[in-house]
Amino acid sequence: MKTATASFHPAFATFTLAALLAALPAAVSADARPAVARETTDDHDGHDHSGHDGHDHGSEHTVKPGAADDHAKYDHDDHDHGPEGASEPGMAGDHVGHDRGGHEDHSGHDHGDEEVHSDEVRLTAEAIAAYGIRTEPVKARALASSVHAPARIGFNEEAMAHVHATVTGRVSRISARLGDAVDDGDVLVEVQSPELGRMQADYLGARTAVAAAQPAVEIARDAYERAQQLYDTSGGVTLTTVREREAALKTAERDLILAESKVSAAANTLRLQGVTDAQIDTLAKTQRVDPVYRVRAPMAGQVIRRDVTPGELVGPDAGETGAMLMLADLSTVWLHVDVAEARLSHVGVGATAAFTIPAISDQSFEGEVVYVEPEVNPISRTVRLRVVVDNTNGRLRPGMFADVLLSPAQAAGAQLALPAGAVLTVEGEPSVFVPAPGEPNTFARRAVTVGPRAGEFVPVLSGLQIGEPVVVSGAFILKADLGKAGAKHEH
Repeated sequence: MKTATASFHPAFATFTLAALLAALPAAVSADARPAVARETTDDHDGHDHSGHDGHDHGSEHTVKPGAADDHAKYDHDDHDHGPEGASEPGMAGDHVGHDRGGHEDHSGHDHGDEEVHSDEVRLTAEAIAAYGIRTEPVKARALASSVHAPARIGFNEEAMAHVHATVTGRVSRISARLGDAVDDGDVLVEVQSPELGRMQADYLGARTAVAAAQPAVEIARDAYERAQQLYDTSGGVTLTTVREREAALKTAERDLILAESKVSAAANTLRLQGVTDAQIDTLAKTQRVDPVYRVRAPMAGQVIRRDVTPGELVGPDAGETGAMLMLADLSTVWLHVDVAEARLSHVGVGATAAFTIPAISDQSFEGEVVYVEPEVNPISRTVRLRVVVDNTNGRLRPGMFADVLLSPAQAAGAQLALPAGAVLTVEGEPSVFVPAPGEPNTFARRAVTVGPRAGEFVPVLSGLQIGEPVVVSGAFILKADLGKAGAKHEH
């Protein structure tokens, strides 16, 4: 059996090697061209294309050899991309990777307009409605420089009474208790007082003297008249006798006047102790001394303090600090407002005070400034203002804290002003947002100069004209969008 033997021919080997060498440049050239495109694409992807508005680049491009080097030197701020899917030879590298970069839709802004529109925000009509963005024309308003200040509720000191015992005695009964509402004239405390008994006895004694003096005057008058008649008709009496009887009449009349004066003085003394005219009349009729001193309410109000106990010795020497009871009419209260001396020029008597109480969150209150203290507190450097507040419903209690907004009685002259929420600080300066002319649903930031806030408004000194539309609601949304847009446009 013959064995087949494979033989290697040198000519065949030479042909095969030559074919391989001839094919190698073509393969290398074919691989090199995509590599150039990939390199160019990778280099282009390194750029930040956020803000290249409205470009729709094709996904496939043809790159002419050498385009990668051209693209490395290309200025992105100046290039103008052609229509969708169109590419010129040698320019494909300029567009590679734009779609992959995930462009946001910036409503067709041209690259050359980036500087012009950097302070503008464009929203859809739906977003404007959802965010409640609203514009109003700038108006001239009469502004009042309001002042915020802390305050405290206090008693109306002109509707308070310190109840004392005006005579010395011992407490036998207490009718009023702490917190009771009393009427004017109600008996609060009863005191056994020997001193009151002596006053009543003096009154009765004065009345007795008057009763004795009246007949003496009548007798003296009759004696004088008879003597004068006898002297005039028959001369039965001397002139001296007439003069004596006349003097006796005058003495009797003087004694009667003095006795009546004592009665009046004794009655006034009793009234000063709180004894009523009806009680004095009863005393005069009954001629009976009643040593029980009844302390009566000098006004209608509420018992807010009681510093007396049964059996306690009381008297007029106790002074204010020794008052048995304290009454207060709580139908009105005072609001004590402490205003810094630097803000005092903005408010005064007649200013309106609108205030809230932290403990009463469901109601606000108002009053009017009726008094400004003349002295500045040397420690706090504040001046106290007094506001009288109606408290018919009794919800306000002395000692409560309040937050007060004081507004002058007369506002200053009208000037351009915006609601406080329309003015925002953007890039360190007061700014507003106005509709961009000729660009629907677009708002532009505008710097303005403003004055100190006056209540709910801010005066505009420059930057706006009367009647010009300004965003008054939702401005903070535009500010937030403006900040995000600025961050995306930074390459």
